[in-house]
Parts: sequence; C-alpha cells; structure tokens
Amino acid sequence: MKRLNLKINRSNAPLNQPAVNANLNQVQLIKFRNNGLPDGFKIVRHLNLWIFKFAQLPQVRSAALAIIGDVGNNNQEGQLERLTNFVRSRVRYVADPIGSEFVTSPVIQLEQIRRQGFTSGDCDDHVILLGSLAGSVGLESAAVGVKLPNSPIYNHVVNVIVTNGNEHLIDACRKINNPNVEGLFNEVVF
Repeated sequence: MKRLNLKINRSNAPLNQPAVNANLNQVQLIKFRNNGLPDGFKIVRHLNLWIFKFAQLPQVRSAALAIIGDVGNNNQEGQLERLTNFVRSRVRYVADPIGSEFVTSPVIQLEQIRRQGFTSGDCDDHVILLGSLAGSVGLESAAVGVKLPNSPIYNHVVNVIVTNGNEHLIDACRKINNPNVEGLFNEVVF
C-alpha cells in the first residue's frame, strides 16, 4: 500500500457554510456545491472536524471500549479490526435523497444500534462512525474522498486509520471479509 501521509486540518476556521449545526446529536444536512455538484473537499473537511469532535464524547468512547472488549494492551490492529467489523455488520447502506447529503451523528447511530441492532446510512455515515470510534481509543483517523472507477467527481468517502505507524485505507461500506481496497479508487483527496 502506498503511504498517504495522513495530515488532518482540525482548525475551526469558517467554511463559508452557515448551515452547519454545532449540536453533535443531530442529523446534519450538508449543501456544499461547486458548479452544481457536491464539493468533496468541503464535505471531507467537515467530516474530519466532526470525527475529531465526536471522538471526544464519553458515550462514543464507552461504546468503542465495549466493542473492542478484551482486545487491549495496545493491540491497535486488533482494536481496529473489531471496530471495523462492528460498523460493517451494524450499518446498512442506504443512499441519501437525491441532491442532498445527510450525515447522522455517531451518537444517534449508536443509539439506533442499541435499540434495534442496526442503523442505516451511506458512506459518510459509515466513515463518521468508524472514525469517531477509532479516534476515541487513540487511533489517528481521517475521512478521505475518493473517485470510484470511471467517475469524474469525488463520489465516495472512506477512512484512513493509523495503527502503529501504518496507514489503513478502510471502506466500511464493503461488506465482505477482504479489507484490502488498494487499487479500487482512481484518486484520493483529503
């Protein structure tokens, strides 16, 4: 796997988007547009800010600790595997409405999983849940935008999570046991 050199901008600088709700327990609606298309750069930047903020919440950390269970002693690969499997098995892929981008907070997703055993969402919901859970147990995590094959736009997001200095590109929407996604994407953007 080629090194992506993960560097995350966590500044709280304005993003020219007043509709972002600071309440972390809400569903967010993102309407970033660039020439009529979703603005992948701004969406990814917001996802990274939210991942960082959600990872600080006690209820997210508590859930992550319950998920990783007896995998401890700084076994970062084992912790990441448990968290990834949890998200893959508990989040059902459902697309957002046409022309909209909804992001559901990990707090809401975890509550839905607690009540009904699963939650639903698209790629950004998978990413924000996995990234927040990983960040809450000390794993460096970021959302990255990717272009799926034959796409002219950034149309998917995945996680980059670092364990013991190694970067892992994880597509939590892939519901198969092969975690290797190397070569699946044309371009990656932070």
